[in-house]
Amino acid sequence: MHTTQEVLLATGECLHITNDTFAAAVIEGLQADMLATLVDGKTPALHMKNAVNREWCQQVADRFIQHPATKKEEVIPPIYSLGSHLYSCPEGEEFSCYFREIEHMNSAIANVLPNGHDPIVAFLQKACALNNAQFEYLSYNGASVRHGSLRLWGEGSQTSSDNQCYFAAPHEDYVETNANHPSLYQIHDSNNVYSIILCIDAVDDKEPETLVWNRRMTLEEICDPHNKHAWSSYGYKESIIEGVEAMSIRLKKGDAAIIPAHNVHAVIGYPGFRRCTYMAFFHIIKTPATGFSKMVFRT
Repeated sequence: MHTTQEVLLATGECLHITNDTFAAAVIEGLQADMLATLVDGKTPALHMKNAVNREWCQQVADRFIQHPATKKEEVIPPIYSLGSHLYSCPEGEEFSCYFREIEHMNSAIANVLPNGHDPIVAFLQKACALNNAQFEYLSYNGASVRHGSLRLWGEGSQTSSDNQCYFAAPHEDYVETNANHPSLYQIHDSNNVYSIILCIDAVDDKEPETLVWNRRMTLEEICDPHNKHAWSSYGYKESIIEGVEAMSIRLKKGDAAIIPAHNVHAVIGYPGFRRCTYMAFFHIIKTPATGFSKMVFRT
């Protein structure tokens, strides 16, 4: 069914979101066998309801906030984070910066997760086993990322109007795999990257909305300065997704989603929102006609 949604952003701009058939498959729980439907293109994304129980989520959220390695990023709305991000490396610098503190971050995340058990890694490893595929952690000079990362977004956020929303600009997470970074041989030219997001906490009925457009940019478009967002420090101008179908996923506490992060995507935070997530990225290496032969995990 064709739908059109209009969202008023904090900038005063109005974002028009249309959808017809481009939508996530909604399932119950972490079903590892469903990953193959994503890899083979039978569904563009997965929304896994009640992936983990709420008591586990609360434990993680409390430990995350109290952990001494948790840092506050100087952005608006504020973001608190624990864990490394490949995309945070300075442009043009080798990825030694990403791996410099990786063992410390691995230990910190393991301390936050009850009994050190990582449901994201366990789920992806099971999916690989079902598909006779290898599971690898992204590694560099003997160091490997072995856990996801935690983020708390919107803590203490305020808006001047109940009708306005925060907006994480349209962006993609594919550019790190291009030919400019051959030192990361595991994902060099992998041509895809997926994001898995587990919602640890969210305000009921004010859950942020993850938007994924049925649009993938070329490397030429990504590198074109004319496509950069007008006011955001990252991302691309809204005209690149004008008239393109978009799916919407709103994760409640305990829900998880897998989206194609090589597609243009964004997040809308509604007034009064607060969301804590545990997330990671993974790349699929496809050699057979169907399925995949390897998965490379990173943050």
